[in-house]
Amino acid sequence: MIFGLAAIPVVAATGVAIDYGRTAMAHSHLADTLDAAVLAVGSKPSMTDAAATTLVNDWLSAKLADDGTIKDWKIDSLTQKDGKVTVTASANVPTTLTNIIGVESMPISVLSEAIRSVNKLELALVLDTTKSMNQPSSKMSDLKTAATSLVNKVTADAKADVKIAVVPYGQYVNIGVANRNQPWVSVPADYSTTKDAYCDPPITSATICDASTSTKSTCYNDGIPYSCTKTTCTQQHVETYDPPKPGKCYDAKTTNYTFSGCIGSPAYPDNVSDDNPARIYPGYLNLTCTKTFVPLTSDFTTVKNTINSLTPSDSYTYLPSGLAWGFNALSSAVPLTEAAAYDSTGRNMNPAKALVLMTDGFNTVNRNPTTKTSNANFGKHDQATPPKIATQANTWTAELCANIKAKNIEVYTVAYQLDSTITGAPEAKEMLKACASSANNFYDASDAAQLLAAFGQIAEDLNNLRLTR
Repeated sequence: MIFGLAAIPVVAATGVAIDYGRTAMAHSHLADTLDAAVLAVGSKPSMTDAAATTLVNDWLSAKLADDGTIKDWKIDSLTQKDGKVTVTASANVPTTLTNIIGVESMPISVLSEAIRSVNKLELALVLDTTKSMNQPSSKMSDLKTAATSLVNKVTADAKADVKIAVVPYGQYVNIGVANRNQPWVSVPADYSTTKDAYCDPPITSATICDASTSTKSTCYNDGIPYSCTKTTCTQQHVETYDPPKPGKCYDAKTTNYTFSGCIGSPAYPDNVSDDNPARIYPGYLNLTCTKTFVPLTSDFTTVKNTINSLTPSDSYTYLPSGLAWGFNALSSAVPLTEAAAYDSTGRNMNPAKALVLMTDGFNTVNRNPTTKTSNANFGKHDQATPPKIATQANTWTAELCANIKAKNIEVYTVAYQLDSTITGAPEAKEMLKACASSANNFYDASDAAQLLAAFGQIAEDLNNLRLTR
C-alpha cells in the first residue's frame, strides 16, 4: 500500500517531465511555422490585414495538420504597421501521463515579427554640370557613364519599385518652361525692347594694333579655375582722320526677354527646407542655365536620356540650388508632388529615400539678399566674386544637408577630380563628407575608374537600402 501511494507522485512527476518536453517541442514547431507564415506575409507589401490573416491561417493549417501534439491552434492577433508584421498565435498540447493529476492539456503561445521588405526606392541624382566638367573634356563623359551604370543597377530587378529624379545644377536649376505658371514660381511677363536704327558719331581718330599676342587668362571659375586664351595688343599707334570717317551704322534691333526655366532661391529659411508649401521661387528672363530637371519617374529611358544629354553649361557653382531641388524631388509637398509622403515613423521605410550629390567644384556664388520689392535680382546667385569662397552658400549647404538627413533621407556625396591643392578644395571636401549620412557615404574620386567604382558601390548600397530599410 505504501509503495502504491508513493508511486502516484513519482508517476505524476515523470508525466510532467515528459509532457513538458513534448510541450517545448510543440512550442518550437509552432514558432517555426508561424515565422515562415509571417515572412510570407512580409514579402507582400500591399496585403490587407484580412488577406494576411487568411494566408497565415492557410499556412498553419497546411503545416500543422499532421502534428498530433498541437491542437486547437488559433491566431490571436495580426498587425501590419510601419513596415513591421506582428502575429501572435496560441494552441494546446494534449498531455499523456499528466492526465493522472487532472491536467488534460498544456497551453502554448508564440509571437513572430518580420520587417517588411518594401522593395521601394526614391532616388534623386544631383549632378554638377558646370563648365569645369569639360576640363578635361572626358569628365562629363565619365559622369554620364557612372550615373547610367548606377541607374542600370538599381533598376535591374524588374520587381523593384524604383523612381529616379535627375537634378542637373550649376549656378541655377532649370525647372522647365512648362512650369512657368505653377503657383510656386514667380516669373515676370515676357517683353521686348526695340532700338531704332542709328549710326555712331564720325570717327576722327582710332588706335590701330600693329602686333598682338596670346596670353593665358582665367575664363571662368566654378571652384576649379581653368585657363583660356586671351588676345592682347602689344604694339599700337594712333591714326587721325581729316575729314572724319563716318561712324558705323546699325539696323533697328528688337530684343526679346523670355523665360527659359532658370530659377533662383526663396528667402531663408525657405531656401534650406521643404516645410513651407507657400514658398515661392523667383524665375528670371533672358537667363540660361543647365538642362531641365526630371522629377521622380519610373521611366528609366527618360532618366538615362537626360543623363546622356547633360552638357557643361554654367560658369559658377551653387550647391544649395542642386541640393534644394533634390530635396524637393523626394518630398511630396509643394513644389513637387511625385514622391510618396514621409512615412509616419519618419524612418522612410516605405519607400526608402536617397540623394546622391556629385560635384567637381565648390560654392563660388551666394544668394542675392536684396528684397524682391526693391530689386529684380532677388534670389539670384551672384554675390560672391570667384575665386572667392562663398561662405554664405557653404553655411546653407550645411543646413540643407542637415535638414535632408533629419528626414531620414540617405545622402551620398561624390567629389570628382577636386584638386586638394586649390584654395578652398580641402574645406569643400570636408563639407561634402559632413553632408553624407556617414563617412562611408562620401567618395573622393580622382579618375574615371574611381568615379565608376563610387557610383557602383552607391548602387549596391541603394539596393540593400531598398530591401532592408
